[in-house]
Amino acid sequence: MSDSGRSLPANLILVRGLPASGKSTLARAVAATNRLPILDRDILKALAADGYLDDVEAGQLSYAQVLLLAEQQLALGLGVVVDSPFTMDDQLRPFVALGRDLNVPVRLIHCVATLDVLRERIRRRDGQVTSVQWSGDSGVAKLTTRLEGDTAARSLLFPRPVAGAELLAVDTNQPLERCLEIVQQWLVKS
Repeated sequence: MSDSGRSLPANLILVRGLPASGKSTLARAVAATNRLPILDRDILKALAADGYLDDVEAGQLSYAQVLLLAEQQLALGLGVVVDSPFTMDDQLRPFVALGRDLNVPVRLIHCVATLDVLRERIRRRDGQVTSVQWSGDSGVAKLTTRLEGDTAARSLLFPRPVAGAELLAVDTNQPLERCLEIVQQWLVKS
């Protein structure tokens, strides 16, 4: 249930952004507020990479797993929140196609924060399972390297529409409560 007391109709809610952009925090808040299951791609990737697959294979497998789990939830008439960087639009397209095939609205929440905020959040991280590679000074160095050398990652600094998905850009420099309020108003009115 949303704060307004109404049940949110089934939606495929995709939460996208760079590491430390606030996407996981916001995705968890949206899922909890609306009593929706959350699919955290980073957790599935960490499990796949834990001695079994290299980083690229684990990433591909984790997207496939999340897509199947989302399909299962949506087929039951439940909405779902997917927490993932979605660095490339190609990673989003199967989810958009799933929403279209099941006649479920696809909502894309793109979390953005300034580079200074991203760096500070990474420095403060305590190495929880989904951010162990993105914590401390080594995480800041990894972010800097990635933004300098990866056009797809750099593009996440700027929200852009994706065909078939309704887009909401959220400035996560704001407090979580304000970000959640913006998302909830958007989900209810759309």
